[in-house]
Amino acid sequence: MQAFLLAAALANPAPATEAKTILKAIDNICGDTWCEGDFSYRFNKVILNPTNKSTRVLFTMSINDAIEIDANTSIVKQKFDVSCTVTGYSTFSEIMTSNDSLNWDFYTGLGDCIQKLEGRLSKVNRAE
Repeated sequence: MQAFLLAAALANPAPATEAKTILKAIDNICGDTWCEGDFSYRFNKVILNPTNKSTRVLFTMSINDAIEIDANTSIVKQKFDVSCTVTGYSTFSEIMTSNDSLNWDFYTGLGDCIQKLEGRLSKVNRAE
């Protein structure tokens, strides 16, 4: 338990301006990649962990299947609060190639994780 507490203490949310830039870059690329599928995404937080040389991205995935209440209202059936940890990146300059572009390897690592989550959550949705 002590090791977990120490590791958690050394992981820090990215500074606000850096986090905002990283989250915006993820959100911008999302429209051309992950966000065109069966899920909607809301990226919430970036946690940098220099000790483990990793970055954790916390976000919400919503299944796009909706229950329509009326012409103007629908309810999404399920939302999942999830996270992806991408190893090898723990600073803003490692994650971003410029102020608006993600490092390609960070992007593909995050994409691989999101793809695995989509597969697992699709199975959960079908099981219900």
